[in-house]
Amino acid sequence: MSPWDKTKLLEQQQKFFEVMGQYGVKLHFVNHSDIHPWQMYTRDTGFVIHNKFYYSRNREITERVGEIELLRQSIPTLLDQDMIEIILGKIEAGDVLIDEDTVYVGISDRTTLDAVTE
Repeated sequence: MSPWDKTKLLEQQQKFFEVMGQYGVKLHFVNHSDIHPWQMYTRDTGFVIHNKFYYSRNREITERVGEIELLRQSIPTLLDQDMIEIILGKIEAGDVLIDEDTVYVGISDRTTLDAVTE
């Protein structure tokens, strides 16, 4: 496995942001936090189906605890409780893939079948 390359990651992120902008996607950026080093992996935090944001309070990695509060501070629309669904089971949003009306979920150490059923 190659060593982690921060410069390459930032270049890839910038290209991704540019492509999203070309398709008219409005991007929201979370405020920086030194105590949440993994926030750049935004797909792991939660996922959206239609107009609802789903996330699990049962975070496996301790550094991820508190990310939701940071999101809520950074994106005011997430303050609307009607737009949030808290999953009681353990689910890692990076295990979730949404394709139009189909949702695929991988079962892993961070995603349980109970959470998927929920």
